[in-house]
Amino acid sequence: GYIPADDLSHLDNTHRNWKYAFEKQWLFYKLWGRLLYDPPTPDMVFEAEFDRRYGKTSGKPLLKAFAAASEMPLMLASFFAATWDYTLYSEGFLAPFAAGSGRYDQVSSFISIDELIDHPALDPTYLSIREFVQLTLDRTALPAGKISPLQLADSLEANCKTVLAIVDHLMAKASPTLTCELDDLTAWAHLSSYFAHKLRAGVALGTFQMTTDTVFRRQAVQSLIRCLADWKKLSVVTAGHYREIPYIEGYRSGGTAYKDALRFSWTKYLPQVERDIELARDAEPMQR
Repeated sequence: GYIPADDLSHLDNTHRNWKYAFEKQWLFYKLWGRLLYDPPTPDMVFEAEFDRRYGKTSGKPLLKAFAAASEMPLMLASFFAATWDYTLYSEGFLAPFAAGSGRYDQVSSFISIDELIDHPALDPTYLSIREFVQLTLDRTALPAGKISPLQLADSLEANCKTVLAIVDHLMAKASPTLTCELDDLTAWAHLSSYFAHKLRAGVALGTFQMTTDTVFRRQAVQSLIRCLADWKKLSVVTAGHYREIPYIEGYRSGGTAYKDALRFSWTKYLPQVERDIELARDAEPMQR
C-alpha cells in the first residue's frame, strides 16, 4: 500500500525542499480538501497557491496544465474496465488483476496492444476498440452520446500539446523546484501521447484483423513506433526524479492469481512497449 509519509520515491537532490509525500503532492490534497466540502471553489484559489509558490502569473497556466495532464489516468480508468484499486495502475499503463472480460496474455501486467483491443470499456459512454471497429466496418453511425477510441485519442493528444506548450513557456525561468513540477507534467504529457497513439494503433490493428487489409497493420506498427518514442521520453524524464519503487505485479497461472513483488520504473517496461510492435507485425487475421 501507499502511505503519504516519508517521500521514499523521489531522489534526494538540490531541488527537493520537502520531506513528506503529502508535501510533494500538495495540489492533490488542496483540491480534494477544498472541493469535497465546497465544490464551487473558484479556480483562483488554486491559482493563488501556485502564484505563492512559484511567482505571480504562474498560477493560471500551471493549473490549466495540471488539469489537462490529470485527464490521462481518468480516461484510461474509464476506457479500460477494471474493478478495485490494484486492478489498474494508470501511471504505468498496468492492469495487474484485470483478467476475465478480455484477452489476458499472462506475459506481464503491462496492457499490451492485444489486451487493449479486446478489453471492454468501463464507462458506457466509451466504445471499446472492438465495438468501434465493428460499427465502422458495418458502416453504422456512431450512437448518440458515445465517444469512439479515435475521439478519445484526439482529446489525449490535445491535452499533451497543451501541457507541453505551457511547460516550454515556463521552463526557461523556472526555479529548481518548479522544474520538478514541470517534469511531472511532461511525464503525464508523454503518457497522454502514448495512450493516444496506442488507441489509434488498436483501431488500425483491430481493423486489419477483421478485414485482412495489410495497410491497417502497417498503420498500427507506425503508431506503436510512436508509442515507443513517447515511452522512451517518459523513461528519461522520470529516471531523473524517481527511484525504483516496490510494486506488486500480478500474474495468472492456470487460473490462479499470485503476487510477485518487484521494483517499478517506467524504463523496466520498455521491452513490453517494444513487444507491442512485434505483436502488430506478426498479427494474423481473426478466424471468422
